[in-house]
Amino acid sequence: MKARPRSAENSIVTILNDLYQSCGYSPVERIPVLGRTGPDISINETKLVIDAKSRQECPKGMITPCLTLHGEMVAIQLGRIKELVQYEPQPVSDGSIMVQRWLDHMNEWTEKKMPNGISAIVLHRPRMLYEEAVLVIYQKDFGRFKSLWN
Repeated sequence: MKARPRSAENSIVTILNDLYQSCGYSPVERIPVLGRTGPDISINETKLVIDAKSRQECPKGMITPCLTLHGEMVAIQLGRIKELVQYEPQPVSDGSIMVQRWLDHMNEWTEKKMPNGISAIVLHRPRMLYEEAVLVIYQKDFGRFKSLWN
């Protein structure tokens, strides 16, 4: 794995651990890449199953500073999760086929290995702040996700 995606995953873990600590959850770690399928980040009691995507192809339309609804996906900025979960997502687009495929792929793993987990993708583009990266989950999971932060 290249250094930038590995660095992105480590930075995303740091942001998540700050959030988790403020809510009394256990910390998580980046999972090394060797032979791995499934999440990039270990799973704690939140049951968030996260795959981090740090690449230029991450659609700009999905990376917004607010809580947004993209078809059946909800996107929320990592650095603002606790302040934004009190609101309902605002529809802005039909979403991205590529992001939908990434999330569906993560969900296949989740259904097999952790049926009560919440599948998630973190979208990050090179040279953007990690706090501005966006966590994407299914709209159907938003209620459970919201309850994690209250």
